[in-house]
Order: sequence, then C-alpha cells, then structure tokens
Amino acid sequence: MLHFNQKQYISNYELLLKMFGSLSKLFSESSTPYLHYRIMENVYCKSFVAENVSRADVSVDAVKDGVGIGLKTFTVSKKNVSTEKIAEFDTAAHSLKGLNSSELVLKLAELRNRRLELAKDIYNLEQLMYHCLGRRDNLFLAFEEPMDLVDTRRLKILQVSETSIAFSDQKNSYRFSFPKSTLYKTFKPRNYYEIPIAILDDPYDALMDCFQKLRADLQPSLFFDSVVLPLYSEKGDVNVPEKSGLNAWNAGGRTRKSREVYVPIPSWIHKTFPNFFPPRDTSFQLVLPNKSPITVSVCQAGGKALMSNPNTDLGDWLLDVVLKVPRNNLVTYEMLQDLGIDSVEVFKHHEGEYSIDFRPFGSYSAFKEQKKG
Repeated sequence: MLHFNQKQYISNYELLLKMFGSLSKLFSESSTPYLHYRIMENVYCKSFVAENVSRADVSVDAVKDGVGIGLKTFTVSKKNVSTEKIAEFDTAAHSLKGLNSSELVLKLAELRNRRLELAKDIYNLEQLMYHCLGRRDNLFLAFEEPMDLVDTRRLKILQVSETSIAFSDQKNSYRFSFPKSTLYKTFKPRNYYEIPIAILDDPYDALMDCFQKLRADLQPSLFFDSVVLPLYSEKGDVNVPEKSGLNAWNAGGRTRKSREVYVPIPSWIHKTFPNFFPPRDTSFQLVLPNKSPITVSVCQAGGKALMSNPNTDLGDWLLDVVLKVPRNNLVTYEMLQDLGIDSVEVFKHHEGEYSIDFRPFGSYSAFKEQKKG
C-alpha cells in the first residue's frame, strides 16, 4: 500500500509511468523499462502534488504533508534485492580518517543520522520514507519503506574488505565503499504495486506524431531567476570567518545578539545580476524551506550581506534549526563538510517575493564558474 493512496494520485502516477516507460527504446533495447531518476522525481511530485526538493540534496527528494520522501529507481535482481546509494561522505572524509572498523561504522551511522535530522529540520518534517520503483521485464514495482535512523546501539559488522565495509543495525543492511566514500543500503521489494509497461518498438515515430499535433500550441517556458550564495568565505584559505557571515555575532565594535548572522553576497553577484536583488536596505520577503516567511534586505557596504529584520531571524533558522550550533559556538567549514552543504540558492519569484533553500557541497563554485565563464 502506498502512503498517499488516493485514487486520483495513483491513476495519474500510473499513467505517467506507463507513458515514460513506453519510450524506453530511446535509450536501450532491453525489455526492462528505462526511467531516469530525474524523470521519476518529477513524475512523483506532479502525480502526488508534492514539492520537489531534490536539488537541495539533503536525503529527501520530495515533501508532502509533513512527510519527506526519498525517491529511488533501480533494476531489481532475480534475488529480489538491490543495493543502492543513499549518501555520499566525500566532504566528511576528514571525520573518517584513522578510525578502526568499529569506530568507522559508528561514525558513519552518526553522520547518516545527522543528515536525516537535517532534512527534517529544514523542511519541518514529522516522518521520512522511501518510495521506490523497481524495474523488471515490462514492469515497474512500486513499493515503500521507512527511512530509518541507523540504530547505533545494534550495529554489527558483517564483512570487511580492502574496498568496503558492510554492517547492519538488525533492521537494515548497509555497505560503505572506501574509494567512493559512499554509503549504500539494501532494498527488498515487499507489498509492491505492479505497473505493467508496454514498450514501443519505435518511440521516435510516436514522438514525432505527438510533436506535430502539439506544435501550434507550444508556448515559450517561463522561468524565475535564482542565484547561489556561499556560506563560507573565498578569500585566502576557504573557511567560515570567525567574525562575519555565519559568525557575525562574534564581531567586535558593539554588543551583538548571539544569533546575529548574514549570508554573504559576493560582489560579482551584483555585477552579473544587477537587478536580481532590490536596492540596498529595501525590505523584501524571503520564504524558508519550511514555508516560514522572514523579512530580509541587502545590507552593508557594497551590498555584501543578506540580513534579516529582526537581524536574528536568519540566525535562529540557520544556527538553531538547521546547523544546531550551541550559542556562542563558532560555525566551522568542517561542520558544513560533514552535512554536505556549503551554499544556499535564492529564488526570485516576483518583485519582493523570494525563497531560499540549501545546495550540496560544490554548488557555489560550479555556479560561479558557469556564470562568470
């Protein structure tokens, strides 16, 4: 039984999956239907009227009614099992060095649990689950299971090799790959919902026919703008400065509140996107990932800071809810590495209406390279 099992959801979901599955020969001659994970994410969110948060890369791909959903699609083996990636810890490698097997497994469990809690905190979630699509000959198998925290009290090492370590917590089985710094989980389809797929012999002709019929109705797509902002400083050694940005509360010159922070806005952002933000000191609304709105503005010399009013609202969310940094403790670059995030993306929907979400490690540098050329 699927968690969101209303008939209209299931009907739309099945129809879209049959449509995309029928086009499998665009990619492969196999009788196992092909479905790219990005297509699955969009199909699920459209069918179940869920919010797609997959770009934030924080353990869940969709959010609906206080439930965070991790979406997976994979080929199911003859043994009815599949081991799939659930987390990458390359940015947290510094935390895993020099540990023996028992210490390593415990640290992996703690990092995994912290990232699950991070997703719950960002989107104000009460429950986490996996929604999976297993693929077999001419068939999709839809099934769901809880996205459990790793039980650190029941860890058991199953196997150790030069390239990986396998362990369980008596509820789920995991494997960590040393070369890839990647954590995998074993999925076993149970109580699945079957969706038969008829694969078209010539999907190219079918698509051409559809395009010719719809051509006159096609309209240009409308997109809203966005920019990616770093949660760290690029100047000198990459770090989170001790007296600015997320640690602005620690700056001298006047008495500051412990949650006084700002998100840095590099000068090249203003030069490249001169009309993205309102003028300096102009208030506008910023909606957080948990749907709470706060009032913010571009502040300081050169418009280098995105700050809230009151100036602790942004810090209450970033430091208390998300990063869980005790008061009067500095945010460090290593904390961001452990969580696998280093930036935020700010979206402009309309004049004065913006939203914000986290982005995975490396997103800001990739955005800068793309936009500055």
